[in-house]
Amino acid sequence: MAELGVPGVSSQYDQYIERLVELAKVRRKPIEERLEQSKLRKSVWMELNNRLLKLEEASRQLYGLNNVFRDRMATSTNEDVAIVRPRRDIEPVDMQIQVKQIASADRFSSQPVDVTRTIEAGIYQFRVGDEEINVNFAGGDLRAFSEALNAINPEVLRSSVVQSHANQQTIFLESRLIGAQNAIDFEGKAKELAFDLGLITDQVDLTLRVESDSRSANAVGRLFDPKEELLLSSGRTVALAVEVDDDRIQEGAILRLQYSTQDRPRPNVAFLAAADRQNVDQALREGRLTPVTPDNIPYDLPVSSPNDNVFLRINDRLVALSSLANTAGEDGMIELSLDQFAGQRLQGIVLNNQDGVRDITINSMELSFPNLTDWTPINAVSRAQDAEFNIDGVDVTRDTNVIEDLVPGQTIELRSASDEVVDLSVKYDTEKATRAIEEFLFYYNWTVFHINAATTIRDNESILETGYYTTERDVELAKEILGLMQGDQQLNGLKSRMQSMMISAYPIGVDGEEQYIFANMGVSTRRLNSSASGADRLGYFNIHDQDRFEFALNESWEDVRDFFARAPLSQGVYETGLVRGRMPNPNPDPTKEEDQFLPTGLSATASTYTFGPRSVIATRSQQLDSEIKRHTDALTAFDEDLERKRQQWIRDFAAAENAQREMERLQSQIEGMNRSQNNR
Repeated sequence: MAELGVPGVSSQYDQYIERLVELAKVRRKPIEERLEQSKLRKSVWMELNNRLLKLEEASRQLYGLNNVFRDRMATSTNEDVAIVRPRRDIEPVDMQIQVKQIASADRFSSQPVDVTRTIEAGIYQFRVGDEEINVNFAGGDLRAFSEALNAINPEVLRSSVVQSHANQQTIFLESRLIGAQNAIDFEGKAKELAFDLGLITDQVDLTLRVESDSRSANAVGRLFDPKEELLLSSGRTVALAVEVDDDRIQEGAILRLQYSTQDRPRPNVAFLAAADRQNVDQALREGRLTPVTPDNIPYDLPVSSPNDNVFLRINDRLVALSSLANTAGEDGMIELSLDQFAGQRLQGIVLNNQDGVRDITINSMELSFPNLTDWTPINAVSRAQDAEFNIDGVDVTRDTNVIEDLVPGQTIELRSASDEVVDLSVKYDTEKATRAIEEFLFYYNWTVFHINAATTIRDNESILETGYYTTERDVELAKEILGLMQGDQQLNGLKSRMQSMMISAYPIGVDGEEQYIFANMGVSTRRLNSSASGADRLGYFNIHDQDRFEFALNESWEDVRDFFARAPLSQGVYETGLVRGRMPNPNPDPTKEEDQFLPTGLSATASTYTFGPRSVIATRSQQLDSEIKRHTDALTAFDEDLERKRQQWIRDFAAAENAQREMERLQSQIEGMNRSQNNR
């Protein structure tokens, strides 16, 4: 039997088969090109979707609850002293603040104690303001006691122990609540322990010292005995400095005065007016006329009435407290509560008699000061006190350094005391708004450039010179799609609508009677009075007048805000605007309130292309997916048919090759037979 040949192994006909396959593939190339064109067109829509989503995202910075026009920017000329944190939507404001003292908490440290020191078991009672902390301690060393205290209420009172020397340690006690009303106090065994550890001492004293005396310069600096009589003859002022370790006024502080008054004979005013200067001077010396405050009195007394006699020096200012008035020759007593000054520092008491009519005798004085407990801290890192500051000329006291109830919509944070007057300012955040508008313009131009590249005349590479790119891939994609979708109505229609919105005027203000355009803030396709360039004709918008742009943000903030999205009735309900507005729905669902209006603006236009399964891009992508599948199926069918033909060609050539070999074998036999016959 003849041996069969296998083409493709050793057959001389393989090259003929491959040639036939290549010739057949010529009909495959148009299908491949149509497939690649469909894929490229889909990439145009997918990239457009990506760019429109970026444009929508940039647009949302210009409208909505979190838009940049609601943001405010705060500045401080000294952030180490005070800052302001504004809330959104408040009006700009400027203020001046001087921080006299910040609110602080009690922080004490003990004297060094031996590391072997132990603390006996028992119940230790502490108090911070109205909070009670009771430590039921089982006994142990100082660290164990500190840990037991911290386990009770560390948000109110906590302690720590440090190794201060080789064989000594120190305990720190810290209140976590600031303000004068949150001072640390000790009771029972806790007080005994505090004395024992050297946290506190019982050496507490309050003294009054003569700070000034308009009638006796020699008295300045002397201690004043509140139980001794003090004659305030007409025209005399005596200032007493209060010297005490803790001069904070607490509720319950009382100033008591025992006094009497005596009328003085008054001169005939008409006579004195006609008398010579010597008689007038004599009357002034004798106190029968109200004198001018002498130069040796260091205070400008805020006398609102000639009868104001008692002043307090509190936080470096004088406050008129009371007048002393009773029937001449009779004793009087007055008890003055200082509760209204709780938390502030009592620095002095000023007694003044300037009415020129009577003499006043202070028989005795008593200052009942709750601060004068039976102890005072030895090493006070800080004391519980209220914040004291002056804002725009008004003195204010608060028990916190974070002030939220003083200026509407703003939080003032006090950081340190200073003599410096700090300027606090809250303004519109023009920097953030500038970045948002610039980002919006970039993504708008980025989107328009993509449409320009896809719809331009084929091979018009000049359009690439004025392109907007973010990556190298943008450049390659623009070259690939150049002129690919020339004449596409949906792409050209989108570009036309977007450009129309960018050059349109939009109502501003509550009533919407005025109109505003992009050019009012220096944004246009070209500079004012300049000729149009290629980029201008392509519809790219930029800030061409920086001065006008900055002026618009600084001077016409609300107009710029309304231009992008105007909400005259309520926040979030936008009537008109470049990026967001609304219009009545011609076919609303009466059961749905939100269906009564349709959104307008650039963001709404972009959404019709990108949002939902029925959007333009989704629809075009589905159509292109069908094309791609059809072309792919056609290629698959072509390849399968070509493969069937190839196999048939292999079989046909194999049969031909075998037939040839059989003929060659028969010919060889015949030739052999002929040679045999010839040899006979």
